[in-house]
Amino acid sequence: MTPNRYLTDPAAAKELSSEQWVALHVPRYAQAAPAYVEYEAFLKTVLRDICNKLAPLAVVEARAKGIPSFAEKVLRKRDSYQNPSDRLPPDPIVRLTDLCGGRIICQTAQQVHAVCLFIEKAFIIDWANSEDVSRRLKTAEFGYRSVHYIIQVDPRKLQEAGIETPVPPALLGFAKDVLGEQAAGIPLKAEIQVRTLLEHASSDLERHSIYKTGLKVPERIKRRYAALAAVLEGADREIERLLAAFDEFRSNFGAWHEKPAVINEIDHARILLGLPDTSLPVSHKIPVAVRAAKLALAIGEHEQAIALLEPFAALSHAGVQRVLGQALVELHWHEPNCAGFAQGQAHLRQAAELTPTDAETLGLLAESAALENDDVEARRLFALAVAADGTEPLTLARYLEFEAAHLGNDNPLRLASPMIRTAIARAERQIEARANLASAWSAVAVFHLFLREPFLALAALAQVVRLCDQSAPNAPGKPARPCAAGRALLRLRETIRRLGDIRGKLDGFDWFERFLLLALATRLDDPHARAELVRLASWASASGPAHFHANQKTVFLAGGCAPDARPFMVEFGQQMRRACEGLSLVLLSGGTNSGISGVAGDVAAASGGRIQAFGYLPSYPPLGTREDTDRFVRCFRSPGKDFTPLDPLQGWTDLVAGGLAPTDVKVVCYAPGDIGRAECAVALALGARVGLVLDAALPKYRLFEPTLWDGCSNLLLLPKDDMTLRAFLQIDHHPLSDADKRCLEPAARLAHEDYVKSATPKEASLQSWDNLSDILKLSNYHQVAYWEQTLRQYGLGVRRLAAGTPIPALLVMDQVFPRHGDKDSIAELAELEHGRWNVERLACGWRYAKEKDVLKKRSPWLIPWNQVPPAIQKFDLDAIVGLPKKLREAGLELYKL
Repeated sequence: MTPNRYLTDPAAAKELSSEQWVALHVPRYAQAAPAYVEYEAFLKTVLRDICNKLAPLAVVEARAKGIPSFAEKVLRKRDSYQNPSDRLPPDPIVRLTDLCGGRIICQTAQQVHAVCLFIEKAFIIDWANSEDVSRRLKTAEFGYRSVHYIIQVDPRKLQEAGIETPVPPALLGFAKDVLGEQAAGIPLKAEIQVRTLLEHASSDLERHSIYKTGLKVPERIKRRYAALAAVLEGADREIERLLAAFDEFRSNFGAWHEKPAVINEIDHARILLGLPDTSLPVSHKIPVAVRAAKLALAIGEHEQAIALLEPFAALSHAGVQRVLGQALVELHWHEPNCAGFAQGQAHLRQAAELTPTDAETLGLLAESAALENDDVEARRLFALAVAADGTEPLTLARYLEFEAAHLGNDNPLRLASPMIRTAIARAERQIEARANLASAWSAVAVFHLFLREPFLALAALAQVVRLCDQSAPNAPGKPARPCAAGRALLRLRETIRRLGDIRGKLDGFDWFERFLLLALATRLDDPHARAELVRLASWASASGPAHFHANQKTVFLAGGCAPDARPFMVEFGQQMRRACEGLSLVLLSGGTNSGISGVAGDVAAASGGRIQAFGYLPSYPPLGTREDTDRFVRCFRSPGKDFTPLDPLQGWTDLVAGGLAPTDVKVVCYAPGDIGRAECAVALALGARVGLVLDAALPKYRLFEPTLWDGCSNLLLLPKDDMTLRAFLQIDHHPLSDADKRCLEPAARLAHEDYVKSATPKEASLQSWDNLSDILKLSNYHQVAYWEQTLRQYGLGVRRLAAGTPIPALLVMDQVFPRHGDKDSIAELAELEHGRWNVERLACGWRYAKEKDVLKKRSPWLIPWNQVPPAIQKFDLDAIVGLPKKLREAGLELYKL
């Protein structure tokens, strides 16, 4: 097949790989680019002539699209060029209408109107691709209003309009031997934008700061922009202030992206960097390489970052030197005396020489000195970095850390309180825009520790832990190289070590330290952290065996124990006892007979020994506290002097030291106070599944605010319902054996099909069963396993129908479970089914709402069974009655045991 086929046949063009597609078109555009450069000069002259007549003070701009911009656009938009039903060829040079662009910025709307009329008179207008942007806005919407014309040049029309500027022949079309027959003789297109000065400022704000940053811009910023666009007077000053705010969102690492998106971006960069220098000059490749290398560092791929930048290592480019230096230093962080580490430092020093006031470069140099245990040099460099940018969060946090450690007291922290508050606000704006998340959250965590706000410090640390991906594969004998969040955790360990001498001055220091140890052990599989946890385990001091073991069902019961929470616990305790009937598990709670701890003791006492309760109390509890030695198997002491998060953290220490994975642990939380909320954050960060029990009767100070955990699939907002709690406790997400999967698969397929019928086809879980991810298949397996276990408790079993044997008659549920007085087993099973349905929906991202909205995953029936209207309860009752038939459809038989 000849190259011409790729320019004319959409099917042929689609066969090309991304590399081949770019390699085909970038050299062609490099050949065509001189014509567009001529177009740029022509437009500047003609548009200036127009403005001399109609808008003398107008600003005129023009530019031809650069080769990197062209390459990126054709790579991202290639699918839109390959529609077989489109009459245009799949040649992007023919399809693109903005390879050259001009702009006229007028003083008034009247001038804009006059200029637009003249352009329509002087040029051929491609009306199908032209746009009056103001017409996009609805009556109640505000935004910049601009006219975008797609034009072609006609010398006759220009002359008739009074424009005498000669038209370069190249603008009237390429010869056949330049780009091929499909592009021959077609006048080149260009875009002309016309707007007022204020519209131009508003446009820059909206299009470049809001839509082209890659950041998640907060809605409050968008609303402020809309208000400014509605009242244009004084808007210049406000827009300037907003642009300054956007600058705070930006960081050298840009927006936070999930790992698959990062890998995709790096792959795109490799394609562009693989082009010959004649097609993409080195000066254009450098920013592509630097950005890709930063992304590689964010996911712990240091070798990739180095490979991307090494071709440019000899250049005096601050970005190249800074990121290459960082990659080499972090790659060899465990051996700071090696040549690679020294090479990285040399690159960082060169970057500092090129940009002596860049706070990030100075901070990276300081970090390298800290890795060499040269605290004097690190302190000096952090001071320089703060002088360059005093409110950059991470820089200020590290500077204060070194100053406090050097002086041996907390005076620098107290004196810097106003600066710390300003830096927290700046970090929160970065977080809001999802920029530089790991560093921003770690700085916030340290700042709250400095300000003696320990609960806020734990909450911020939980967000760092949540971001942490598993460490990258490491060479034998070498420590793993973590992602950006993992590096933040390792840096925090050094912070804790350095500030150890003033720990008594920092409230909650011990909590913070213990949580960090747990994070390092579970997220980074750090052997030193694991060894320290074993040393701190409760049985280590008692010289006894570990009391927790892997594969046991383990649940934390968290919530309020203070007197104001006790009235709410009476009903909740009854619901928990019913939810746990017949279950076997280990229950961890506070170890007293008050509040949520009392509920744990009640549940254990009512279980007949199937549930073992373990309590955690401080070593020096408040006066009047009574340890519940009757109903708890054993109570353990944390090092605290009062009830604090260190008590549940001691429980987590024992679990992890005993070999349990946090992902195998569940937390049920009801009416939490500060400690309960911290317990939920810790559990979610470590990977446990948390069921937060909702109750409208609770006061606001007894709620857990889930906003920071949006998108966390492990947080389930449970209705206060017995059987929903039971389903949450019973439905597991542990891996299953192949034999179990084969047994459960027919019914699991059926469960998935039922879910598909009630949800939107846009979500990932609505793939066919064969294409469903392993995680989502596992969810369906466990739902079926839950029902098998539940039915067994009612004297029924589920088995495969044997091939070649007579098919038995279907069970009739009304006959199997006839109603006797108040005993209605079918209603009980329907209530169990509703609880299972609640948990299944919540695990799939559904939430309660007054009105059903399938697209948004909202349902009014995610409520307790006793609040479900009879007409809706009938669906669950019918499902139970029809269960034998439904299982028969999956090749299974429901039978009496």
